[in-house]
Amino acid sequence: MDVGKISHRDELRRRRLLFGVVAYASGKLGKEFVRSQGHVHAISRHCRCSTPELLEIWQGSAVVYMQESTENDPGRCFAVEAEPGDKIVIPPGWPHYVINVGRGK
Repeated sequence: MDVGKISHRDELRRRRLLFGVVAYASGKLGKEFVRSQGHVHAISRHCRCSTPELLEIWQGSAVVYMQESTENDPGRCFAVEAEPGDKIVIPPGWPHYVINVGRGK
């Protein structure tokens, strides 16, 4: 998953960052669009908190769902529609998943 440039490797390691790419298949599984598994980022041993995530949509269309908590009361919830070029920040500790809504070419 780490696809950062070799020339950036030392700087990414120094900052403890990862540059990854995830591609989702288009279409549906049954009646549902293809999506990532919902997850919350683990607590990093380096900063002692859950890390944020920056998503950038390169192709197609997505809906990024996020909520403040995994508890019965999820707190604030957002479903963000995204097109190529859009960037979405997932706050630290927020459960989230990405849905490929398949409107791209």
